[in-house]
Amino acid sequence: MKGGGSGVAMKKDKEYGLVSGDEELRILRRLDKEITDEEESFRTNAKVK
Repeated sequence: MKGGGSGVAMKKDKEYGLVSGDEELRILRRLDKEITDEEESFRTNAKVK
């Protein structure tokens, strides 16, 4: 069930400002993907050397 307006928990984030729960999940997924991509890049570079 989607919450609207006052029903959505808001969180203050230093980097992103005020974010809703849904937006927080999006941010976390994006950061997780960036970390995963970076780790794969390190592994690929290690194999090449």
